[in-house]
Amino acid sequence: MQNPGNVIRFLNKEEWNTAVVIFRDRNYQQERVYVEKIAKQQNCNVEFCAIELNGQIEAIFAIRIKKLPLLSKGGIAYITGGP
Repeated sequence: MQNPGNVIRFLNKEEWNTAVVIFRDRNYQQERVYVEKIAKQQNCNVEFCAIELNGQIEAIFAIRIKKLPLLSKGGIAYITGGP
């Protein structure tokens, strides 16, 4: 059951760029340009997300989504990590 103060939400590109700099443990793998380049190389879509606690971002992560050709719906979602 989800705590009413906890929310997972999608971020647009500008929100991601703003959010990623608040984490001191970030590295190049969390940079939007890098994530989008890798997703394109792997023929994936990418979604940028945040976990918020009472309106404050606590974590961010990028999800790569690869559709499977044999399935009309569905695929594989892959999170490599995040700051």
